Amino acid sequence: MLPTELSGALRDLNVDEAAITALLTSLEAAGQDLDAAGFKVQASIPSGSFGGSSTGHELAEHHRLAHAVVTETIQGVIADLLAFHDNVKQTVRVIDETDRDSADQLSKERAAVESMSRTVQDSRTDQARQDAQRNVMGTETVEVAP
Repeated sequence: MLPTELSGALRDLNVDEAAITALLTSLEAAGQDLDAAGFKVQASIPSGSFGGSSTGHELAEHHRLAHAVVTETIQGVIADLLAFHDNVKQTVRVIDETDRDSADQLSKERAAVESMSRTVQDSRTDQARQDAQRNVMGTETVEVAP
């Protein structure tokens, strides 16, 4: 489950939170399932299984070399999966941080706009004009649209 603030950020970006959570879970499981050390032992075939002839020994050596390549490849896949897992988590953190920073900036800008709006609404100029109209002309003021 992703943190609440992160869930909001992903929704705002139209990213399916369930898909990200499933991806992270799948990457963790794949990293655990691909046990290179287990493969190295379980998939190994003793050289005597190929017979005692020189061809059997040569086949056993080729099998051992191929097995070593596959084992190292699996180790690389595990490393890549774990790195991808970490990168997805880092990306999610960056999105969350950026979302919070943007929200903070928008909040500051809104406060500034509201402050300016109050200044205009509380303007002494309009009040002074209306008072002058009443005092000088003896008439009621006419509201002027802003």
